[in-house]
Amino acid sequence: ATADMTLSVEHADERDIAAIAALNNTFAPDGLTLPRSIDFVTSHLQDYQVVRDANGALLGCVALDEYSPSLVELISLAVDPCAQGRGIGRRLI
Repeated sequence: ATADMTLSVEHADERDIAAIAALNNTFAPDGLTLPRSIDFVTSHLQDYQVVRDANGALLGCVALDEYSPSLVELISLAVDPCAQGRGIGRRLI
């Protein structure tokens, strides 16, 4: 699969909160992500990056959780199953 270069990674905003939580939680039952509530996403919104399609629909998300200035963890990395194989996860990382 080749990367879709027409998609850009950008900072998440308020319109993305519900979609981020829903996309992330798609993978939680299988243990691939930790469950995230609307409150969690809202309080960490500044840490999230997203990829949207041309219509603004959320295709992927990721957040950085900063433990210290020299240590961060990628959390909540998720790509919509319908959009997998397009290089979106790689772009987010």
